[in-house]
Amino acid sequence: MAENSEKATVQARQSEGLAYQVNRLVLLLERARLAEYVEIMQRPLLLARRSFLGGLFRGMGFALGFLLLSALALYILNLLVDLGIPILGDFIAELLVYVENVQRARG
Repeated sequence: MAENSEKATVQARQSEGLAYQVNRLVLLLERARLAEYVEIMQRPLLLARRSFLGGLFRGMGFALGFLLLSALALYILNLLVDLGIPILGDFIAELLVYVENVQRARG
């Protein structure tokens, strides 16, 4: 009888340890968002749509960022021309005239 109670105690501890490990595994899988990944892989149109929209917004962000940085650089170059630094001012003035000519030719 004592052996049976010892076996039961050992089995109870093992099942508690197993339950703990299973719960830990479930939490890790939830953190890894494995269910979302499996869902996306089963629905290729959803994957294509998400990839397309992600690329579209990345491209728009790149273009907008480049536009803002270019405008800021031209504004600063224009301020440097107004300062009247001889060598640098002449070079920047020629560069700004070139940029304006290119814009007129395209627009």
